[in-house]
Amino acid sequence: MVSSSRPSVRRSSPISSIILKASIACIALNVLVQISLHLRLDSNLLLTSSSPASPFNVKQHQQQPYNEQQSQKESYDAKIYKKNSRAQPEPFPVHNQPDLTPYAFSKSQAEAALSKHGRELIFQPLRAYIEKPLNDTVPNTVDTGNLNEKKPKVEVGRPGKWYVPLPLREGTPEDLRVFEYGHKLKSCNDLPAKLPIDRGFGDHATSNVNNRLTYSSGKLDKWGEAKEGCPVNADPFLPWLHDMFPDKTGSVIHFIAQNRRRCNSGKQHIEDILALQPQVTIMQPVSVQRVDEQTAQELAPELWTDGKSNSTRYRLASHEESDPDAKFTRFICRFRAMDYTKTTPELVSVGETLSTYPYNYEFVNYRKDHGDDLSMLTPKGKDNPMFWLSQLRFNCPVPDNGDLRSVIASGDGVLSDGTPSVYVDVVPIRTAPRYGKEMSYFTPNMAGDTLDHFRDKLNFNGLAKSNIVKTGDLAGSDSADNHPERLMKSGFDPWLFWGKVSDTVMVE
Repeated sequence: MVSSSRPSVRRSSPISSIILKASIACIALNVLVQISLHLRLDSNLLLTSSSPASPFNVKQHQQQPYNEQQSQKESYDAKIYKKNSRAQPEPFPVHNQPDLTPYAFSKSQAEAALSKHGRELIFQPLRAYIEKPLNDTVPNTVDTGNLNEKKPKVEVGRPGKWYVPLPLREGTPEDLRVFEYGHKLKSCNDLPAKLPIDRGFGDHATSNVNNRLTYSSGKLDKWGEAKEGCPVNADPFLPWLHDMFPDKTGSVIHFIAQNRRRCNSGKQHIEDILALQPQVTIMQPVSVQRVDEQTAQELAPELWTDGKSNSTRYRLASHEESDPDAKFTRFICRFRAMDYTKTTPELVSVGETLSTYPYNYEFVNYRKDHGDDLSMLTPKGKDNPMFWLSQLRFNCPVPDNGDLRSVIASGDGVLSDGTPSVYVDVVPIRTAPRYGKEMSYFTPNMAGDTLDHFRDKLNFNGLAKSNIVKTGDLAGSDSADNHPERLMKSGFDPWLFWGKVSDTVMVE
């Protein structure tokens, strides 16, 4: 796994990534497991894409938003790839994740290692690796509407124009800012009370009510807050985590986060509200495909790389092209565990999965429609009436690898002093937010062949045509060319916004 201290082999305009790492050890019913957070860069993960699902047994954990997963059957697949007048794209090389040694755990061996080497060598503290903002919006093009109009759905403005396809992300591991929280969250016993939610009772940077201070004005320091309190204002793609725990079988880790964009909604906070749009973006599912390192370098030779050839990378892909377990996801979950069989214990990779949602937030929002074009967010920012978007829940399926699940379910991985043995890195997949029904990302079994737009009260129809700035080579990126027939006759167009694999690559 890449760390921020690793020397770069190649510098590029597309890498950098943030990982939310959680070591497992909290209490769920009578199950002791912990999750300490650790956000870090993983230069091995590219958001580009290719192959089949992970070899780990995550099938039973895939989300089922309104029977979406049940619809992945022969007739459905045949419809996706049926012959038509358009040329069929060349398939990517099949990429299987590298074989891993089955994870073995011995409680007595782990305790002996702790006694011999001490907590300092084994314990992995919570860290946040902060990435600069995603360069996806044309500067000074956001219309925030009438901020003096208190009705949330009146004069809501217009989103900023998007660069399409999605620009490559710039940066290397050395470009990330690192914040560590080991001085607060010192063991599994500190969860969830000492997660970096804020500075703690009695030590808030601002008052909870009647707050007039903002980060955008410079009166509040987002870097100081990231160090002493919460890193979300410094990097809004990080979920504002309040709790995490496993299910009783140890096969799923549940994460509970809150939408920080809702905290301050007055017009004096509009710049902060705009900056926190990714807090809603991470509620919107995306689909991805896996590719191997070699394919990724062929697609985007300028990508930063650590020189390894067996790494799994990803690309943003349409529903039709995405992997079976990757049709409605938002985070990459990479599990690591302490190997106590080594002379000096060390973390080893024990598997990688993709996150799921307990339900599709975007579809729930669509079904909440009251006769107008309900959107998950607006540029005006007065979105708090949509209380169903106040909390974010997502899950990381645990790889079925040796003793891993049983260690989590039993709580044996938590050593006598609260030191965890298992960790999971959660990597946000970064995209622009989607506005209104016209940009909703569904499949026909969820919302019909064509989205019913009802009335366009928010004036968000036509965004995909009038609110974009095309950059680079768009040949073949339009949904009408060189792609399988698109299932949804309206809604978000991934080929337009995310581009084709040869010219739009995003790295995690």
